[in-house]
Amino acid sequence: MKKLRAMRALCVTVTVLAILAGLFTGCTESGTNTKKADVRIAANSDLIKFFDANGLTASLGDKAGVRIHWMDYGTADEVYARVQADLSVGARTRPDAYLGLGLYEDQIALLGPDLFLDLSGVIDEGTVELRNILEADPAIRDALTQGGKLYSFPSFYEDYANEFPQKAWINKDWLQEVGAELPSTTEELYDVLLKFREKYGSAADAPSEEAPSETEQPPQKYPLGIAYKDSSFTTFGFIISAFVQTDYDLSDAEGYINLDDTGKVTTAVTSDGYKEALKYIRRLFDDRLVRRDVFGLGAETFLTGKPGGETYGVIAAPDINALFNNAARASVYIPLPPLNGETGSTVFRPSRVEAGGFMITKNSDKIEHLLKLGDAMLSKSGTLTILYGKEGIGWNEADDRIAPLGGTTTSWKRLFGSLETARPYMNLKGRIPFWYPASLAMQEQATPEQDGSVNLQTDQNWHGYLNQITKEHYEQAGRKYQNNRLPEVALSSSGTQAAELHTYLTATSRSFVLSELDIDEGFETYKTTLREKGLEAFLEDLQQALAK
Repeated sequence: MKKLRAMRALCVTVTVLAILAGLFTGCTESGTNTKKADVRIAANSDLIKFFDANGLTASLGDKAGVRIHWMDYGTADEVYARVQADLSVGARTRPDAYLGLGLYEDQIALLGPDLFLDLSGVIDEGTVELRNILEADPAIRDALTQGGKLYSFPSFYEDYANEFPQKAWINKDWLQEVGAELPSTTEELYDVLLKFREKYGSAADAPSEEAPSETEQPPQKYPLGIAYKDSSFTTFGFIISAFVQTDYDLSDAEGYINLDDTGKVTTAVTSDGYKEALKYIRRLFDDRLVRRDVFGLGAETFLTGKPGGETYGVIAAPDINALFNNAARASVYIPLPPLNGETGSTVFRPSRVEAGGFMITKNSDKIEHLLKLGDAMLSKSGTLTILYGKEGIGWNEADDRIAPLGGTTTSWKRLFGSLETARPYMNLKGRIPFWYPASLAMQEQATPEQDGSVNLQTDQNWHGYLNQITKEHYEQAGRKYQNNRLPEVALSSSGTQAAELHTYLTATSRSFVLSELDIDEGFETYKTTLREKGLEAFLEDLQQALAK
């Protein structure tokens, strides 16, 4: 009996030891009971330094259960040749994946069949983040697919406020002082601008520079401000779009071509609506509501003034604070929504989903782990770490009591003052997979004041304020015409002809609004000249390019 008890005790001891041995031999650096897989990833020299310096190599590796071993493929000028050379070596010599090499989409498509894994067949079983992204919007799969194959994880940064850039801002103090309501139509805007001119003066009322006064003159004030130098900041587009759906604003070289509701390539700059828009703008010039030298002005013209002493009544700009770089001054101006209601529109320039530069080698024996690594980069925590730095340094989970930036709930907050927050995301977009949609941006926690209150119109919270007013005032008008925007790929043909057409239509349109040419008498001649310069043939070329 004693012998039997001893044997049972021995068995229990051996079993416990075996279990403990199994646990210890399976432990990883992060404390889980799954061994990390060693993966070799080829990357640019600068990207390797970026990942190592910002803790991405370790944190993403932990999240995906991999230990990353970098293979330095040199600079951007060298990588394509290095990747091409991998076609002629054995599978065991090749990297398991390629990250951030900056390859062009046509290069990925060319190398793909022989080198990269087609993700289409493994998305459903091997990914969570990527699967959810593609299921949410089938158009994303189409954007990433090349020759029927999907080789790369996506990269996406949705700068929501800039998707609807055609904004105008009205001085709320002036509006109150003249006793006017916020205008909602072009005629109401015209009446408000007249009231501004009557109270504050116009460009024609400025003192003569030839006879300067001995006393300092107050800064000149203007009802409407438009800056055109180098097409910076703005546009008459918010007025033109009130009459006809177009991106064109008397400066943009591409915006005069769009699609009609049937998908046909067309232009609005020969339409009756465009003619009416030009006549309206001519009234603004004739009635001294805007400076005649407007087409030579830059954004710096708006820098005069101070809170309580601004010099413009209405300013066209995507972001008023980007002009002033002073939130206190910018907060004097409130958004002027798109004019003319149902017939009016605004520009919509959607953020583009790009191939994210993470391709898995088709013969790798670590595919399951690499799929998890790609997913880790697309996750909320992976994305925020890529963009802002390690959790706890560059960002953190939100405090539920604090208001969000533009949305209705908070899920994260940025930690300002860290060097980790200073990286320019555009250097990473298209090179590293991450997924930063407007919904995530609007879940960012606002930075409170010292007393705990939240003011969105501060420098730190301003972009959230832009998101908020964009959603409230501009999104609906912009999305009405989202299918009418000409895809960028269709603009690659007939570049010389496009430039010639643009030069003529811009010069002539400006002459119309400055009353150098009569619109009623000259508009038919203008349309005939555009045809003679090949407008219809150009539209047909674009139609054929769009069909390819």
